Amino acid sequence: MTDTITITESTHKDCRLELDGMKIHLQRMDYTARAYKTRIYTSGAATTPDWEHPPYGSQRGDGSPEDKAWKKYNREESRLQRVLAQRALDALEREGVKLYGGDKKLWFSRYAGCSCPCSPGVIVNATAYAEKPLFPYDTKIASIWVESATKR
Repeated sequence: MTDTITITESTHKDCRLELDGMKIHLQRMDYTARAYKTRIYTSGAATTPDWEHPPYGSQRGDGSPEDKAWKKYNREESRLQRVLAQRALDALEREGVKLYGGDKKLWFSRYAGCSCPCSPGVIVNATAYAEKPLFPYDTKIASIWVESATKR
């Protein structure tokens, strides 16, 4: 089965596309970028564990059963985000996005997009570069947003 890519919008600063059942938004790196390693932010059904989230009401780190259930839930959620990020990165590499200055190692960070935990994401241990036809010219990718409605 060959995947089809549909570029829905491409400008000098960002590109939106659909690939392998995922909606992907690439944003080029500029002088305001937070860091020099590409960040991947994920959302959708593919990043939600199959079980219901634990009840609210525990204090983080109190050792209660609810706290342990939240730790387990959060570990699974971050694992699923890494899986989706890897799937998107593999699909983008097939379309010409290259990684330089590191490897394909991914790690989850609650502080990926900001110095507070408001924008958790996956950090790639490299900088991604996109070429034509995704952008009008070759460019560094600062951020990748991935949405997937299906688990795979």
